[in-house]
Amino acid sequence: MKNSIGEKLRVLLFVLILPVLGLSLIGLNVINQRLSQMRASEVGLRLVEKVWRANAALIFENDQAQPPLTLWGEGQAPEALSQNSIKSIYTQLGKFNKSTASREARLAALNKVIQIIAREMGLTVPPDGFEAEYASVLFDRLPEVAYRLAVLESLTHRLSQKPEVNFNDQLAFIVNAGQFKAAADATSRASKYPIGAGLGAIEQAVEEAGGAFRRSSNRFQSAAVKTVKSIEKFREGSKIEAAQLLEIKAEFDRNIDRYWQGVFSALSQTLEATANEWRRSYWLVVTVFLVAVVVTLTIVGFLRRSILEQADDLRNALLELDRQNEELEQLNRDAEYRADHDPLTGLANRRALQRELERRLGDPKNASSAITAMHIDLDLFKEINDTLGHAAGDHVLQHVARVLTDLTVQSDLVARVGGDEYLIIRTGDALSEDAERLADAIIAELSKPILFQEELCQFGASIGVAKAKIDVEHLDCEKLLTDADIALYRAKELGRGRYAFFSDALREDVTNTKALSDDLSSAIRDGSIVPVYQPQIDVATNEVIGLEVFARWIHPERGTLSPATFLPIAERLGVVPKIDTLILERAVSDARSWVQRGFTVPKISVNLSIQTLKENGFLNRLGELRPYPCNLSIEVVEDFCSALCRDQLAYFLDQLDELGVGVEIGDFGAGYSSFQSIYEVRPKQLKISKVLTDNVTTSETHAEIIRAIQHIATKLEIDVLAEGIEDQTASAFLENLGCTGQQGYLFSKPLGFDDLIIWMNGPDALQRNMRLG
Repeated sequence: MKNSIGEKLRVLLFVLILPVLGLSLIGLNVINQRLSQMRASEVGLRLVEKVWRANAALIFENDQAQPPLTLWGEGQAPEALSQNSIKSIYTQLGKFNKSTASREARLAALNKVIQIIAREMGLTVPPDGFEAEYASVLFDRLPEVAYRLAVLESLTHRLSQKPEVNFNDQLAFIVNAGQFKAAADATSRASKYPIGAGLGAIEQAVEEAGGAFRRSSNRFQSAAVKTVKSIEKFREGSKIEAAQLLEIKAEFDRNIDRYWQGVFSALSQTLEATANEWRRSYWLVVTVFLVAVVVTLTIVGFLRRSILEQADDLRNALLELDRQNEELEQLNRDAEYRADHDPLTGLANRRALQRELERRLGDPKNASSAITAMHIDLDLFKEINDTLGHAAGDHVLQHVARVLTDLTVQSDLVARVGGDEYLIIRTGDALSEDAERLADAIIAELSKPILFQEELCQFGASIGVAKAKIDVEHLDCEKLLTDADIALYRAKELGRGRYAFFSDALREDVTNTKALSDDLSSAIRDGSIVPVYQPQIDVATNEVIGLEVFARWIHPERGTLSPATFLPIAERLGVVPKIDTLILERAVSDARSWVQRGFTVPKISVNLSIQTLKENGFLNRLGELRPYPCNLSIEVVEDFCSALCRDQLAYFLDQLDELGVGVEIGDFGAGYSSFQSIYEVRPKQLKISKVLTDNVTTSETHAEIIRAIQHIATKLEIDVLAEGIEDQTASAFLENLGCTGQQGYLFSKPLGFDDLIIWMNGPDALQRNMRLG
C-alpha cells in the first residue's frame, strides 16, 4: 500500500508540482520587472509634473521671480536615472535657476529636463492603457508649444511697450507666430486619437482629459487663425496694434494649464490602476508558489520517511554487525598499540625499542652494517615542571616527540624511554657523519623556546651517541644502550646543549666520576667537606681585613679535592645547597672559636651559589645563626641579578640588610653587566676579577679599567678588593692605583682552621706586621 502511494506521489511531484514551481518563479520575475518599470514611470511622472509646474509658472506669471527648482535631495536621485542623465539634469537645472538667464533659455532648459526624465524612466514608451501618440504629445510636442508660446509672449510684451509697431517688429512677430502655429498644428494632429482606453472611472478620466486636450487644441487653432489673419493684414499693408497681439496670446494662457492638469491626473490614475492589477497578480503567483512548495515538501517528507522505514531493519542489522566487528578490531589494535607505544607522545616505548633493536641486530641482512644509538635527555625540563606545572611538561614532551620524528627518516626508530629521555636507533654505513648532523639539528631545534598558555618554555637537549658494527653473534643491545647512556653522562658534564660520542676512555672516566658521585653523598653526611680561609690584606697597613671561605673535600683516597673537581658532580646531584649551608655553618662556628681564643675576626665572606640563595629556607637558616661573631658577607657573582626578578631581588636584599649580612660581588669585571649589578645589588665590596689583575702591569687597558672601577667605587663609598694577586710587582702597581685591599697566593693560600692560626702567629706574619684586627 505504501509503495503504491509513493509511486503516485512521485508522478504528481515530477509531472505537476515541479513545473508549477518553475512557472511561478518565471512569473514572479516578469511581474517584478513590470512593477519596477511602473514604479519608475510613477516617479518620472511626478518629476515631470514638478518640472511642468515650474514651466507653467514661468510662462503664465510672466517675469515674476521664481524660487530655485530642485527635484530631489542630496543623494536621493531615482535609481532609474543613469549617472550621465543625472549630471545632464543638474546642468539644465543650473541654467534654469540662473537668475540672469533669459526666459526662453530657462524654458528650453526645463524642456530638456522633461525629455531626459521621460526617456530614462520609461515615459516615452506608452504605459499600459495609452496609445503611442500620447507620449509624442506629452513629452515632445507640448514642451515645444510651451517654448514657442513663451517666445511669442516675450515678443508681444516687448512690442506692447512701444507706442507703434514698425515693420521689423511685425516681421519678427510673424516669424515666431508661424513657428508657434506649426507646433500647435502638430499637437492637434497628435491628439486627434483618444489618449487612453480603459474601464469605468479610469476610462472616464482619460476621456475627460482627452476632451480637454481636444478643446484646447480647437482653441489653439482659433488663435492660430487670428494670427494668420494678422499676417494677411500685414500683407495688405495695414498696421497691427500691440493690443491686438496681446489679445491673440491671451487665448492660449486660459486653457493650456487646465489641459496639463487633466493629462497628469489621467495618466497617474491609469498607472496606479495598472500597478494594482500587477500587484494582485504578484500575490496570486506568490500564493501558488508557496502552496506548491508546501506540497513539494510534504511529498518529499513522506517519500523520505517511506524509504527510510523500508531500509531501517536491514541497515540497523548491518550497522550493528559492523559496530561489533569494529569494536573487536579496535580493542585488539588498542591493546597492541598501548603495549608498544608511549601514551603521551605516541612514540615507541622501551619494550618496542628492545624488540626492534634485537630484530635489527639479529637480521642477517644487517650483518655488514653499523648501528647508532642516540640517547637524548632534556635540559631544564624539571624547572618547567616545577614552575609551570605538569601540563606544560607534557606539552614540551609532545613537542620534542614531533621534532624528533620530523628530523629522522622513516627507517629510524624513535622511542621515549623515560620521563624526559628519548632514544633514536639508526642503521647505516656513514654513521659518524649522520650522527653529528642529526645531533646538531636536534640540539638547534630543541633550543628554540616554545609557548604554553602564553608562557615561554625554554629548554634544550644533551645527547650521548654510541655506534658499533653489527655482529650478529657478539653485539649486545644492552651494552649499546649503556654506552649511549655513558656518552650522555659526558655530554651533561660538558654543559647543556652538547653531544658526546662514546669511547673506551670515556667509559673509564665516567666510571671514576660515578664513583666520586657515590662518595660525595657520604662526604656530606660525615663532614668530609670542610671550609678553608684565604686572608684578605690591606697592603697599606699590612692588616688582615677579612677572610674568604672556600670548600675543600678531604677524600680518604684522592686527598684534598677543590670545588672544580666535585662541584659539577654536586650540581648534577642537586646537593650544592647542602654543601653551601654546611660551609656557612662551619665558618660561623670557626669564627666563634677564634673569638673564644682571643682573636677578633674583622669579617668572613662566604661564596654561595645561586641555587642556595633561591632556596625557600635559606633566609630562615641564616637568621638562626645569629648573633654572628663577626661581620658576615655573602659573595655572589654578577649574574646573580639576572637569576631573580626585580621584586625578588629587592626583597632578598632587604632581608639580608635586616639580618645585618653584607653583599659582595666577586669576579667583578669578567661579566657583561658589571655596572648594572652595582646599581641593583648595592654591594659593600667589589672584588676585581683575576682576569683583570693578572695583566695589570702589562696591559694599559686593564689598568685603566681597574682605575675606573676604583674611581666609581670611591664615589659610591664601596670597598674594592683585588683578587688573584701572585707577585709583588702587581701588588705594588695596584697599590699605586689606589687599590690597597688585596687577596691571593702572594699573601697566603687558603688555610684550614688550625693552619690559619699558625699562619697568623708565624714569623712571616710578624715580619709583615700582619695581625687580626
